[in-house]
Amino acid sequence: MQDMRAPLEQILAAALREQPEEECLEYDELLALVRRGRWARGYHRAVRHIGACSACRRAYLELRAIERMRRQQIRARLGQLIELPTVWVPAAGAAAAAIVVVALLLMPRGTQVAQSMPALAAPETQIATAPPEVRTYSPTPRLSSDSGRLKPPKSTALELESGGNMPEFVQLAVRAFTGAVASATRSPQPSSKQSPPIRLLRPDIERNRVILETAPTFEWQPVDGAEKYTLIIRAEDWELSESLNADQTRYTLPPDKSLSRGGEYQLVLVAYRAGEELTIKRRFRVLSEKRLPILEWAKQNEHVLPLQSGMVYYYQLERFADALRCFQRAQRMYPDDAQIKQYLRFVEERIRVQEADF
Repeated sequence: MQDMRAPLEQILAAALREQPEEECLEYDELLALVRRGRWARGYHRAVRHIGACSACRRAYLELRAIERMRRQQIRARLGQLIELPTVWVPAAGAAAAAIVVVALLLMPRGTQVAQSMPALAAPETQIATAPPEVRTYSPTPRLSSDSGRLKPPKSTALELESGGNMPEFVQLAVRAFTGAVASATRSPQPSSKQSPPIRLLRPDIERNRVILETAPTFEWQPVDGAEKYTLIIRAEDWELSESLNADQTRYTLPPDKSLSRGGEYQLVLVAYRAGEELTIKRRFRVLSEKRLPILEWAKQNEHVLPLQSGMVYYYQLERFADALRCFQRAQRMYPDDAQIKQYLRFVEERIRVQEADF
């Protein structure tokens, strides 16, 4: 029987049972894949990865739905622009005719109208005029203390409308997040109710996908009856393993073994007690160097622009707990806005999925 699926669907189906061997795709790579398709850089590698990685596959499908909505909006706006001349051109002609009629009515009787247009004479005294002020707009985010003087918008709509004057990464986050919320199903996705055998306290990779430090401290709750622990941190070509006593529930990476910015890692923590092994495995990424200014922008603006900062935390930084904190602040600022409740439910569901992935 002939396979009627598209080439992309065939590749995805073939890779579904494979495990991802590379680090997860960056947001920019997913966006390029959605917008350029086969002509995106690293197309085949990216398709193989999203076929094996559920997180990247979910993000890709969400971005594809958002991109379709964006293109529909662009076509609608172009249609409006094409229709504009039929409205304002006749209006401008009517206004000019009205001015001529009023001028003729106000002209004194007996005044002769010149047969030719007089030349415009230059004024006798030259008046110096100041050159027009040139305004420059920086595309980079404002990271100085000036952002502290911004006044919070009075409503959710006003805050989101102001996103058009923000850096491009803010606009992308707003479009991506609002589009994902709009296309999300109303019924909550089923998630595992099983609690992890070991609760990790630091860093908060139970609720976040990305950590900020390159030499983090790993701390967890003591396991009753545990005799010892083993902590393992793995990368594609690197591994660190430490054996710890029962009273050692904290480990800080030494400076010579710090993690790389933008690197993808897996934490494996094992507790041994009475002949059994309790294990958790959590994947995480270290924030890349190029996203540090984005993090700084979100920190500086989350008090006055909590919605936009929350969306940046969610989509640009994958810091879901920070996004939840911003939306909770927005709910206090805009208590009558029902849309924020949808944002909160959306982020809370994503956190539940993150917590269940151990």
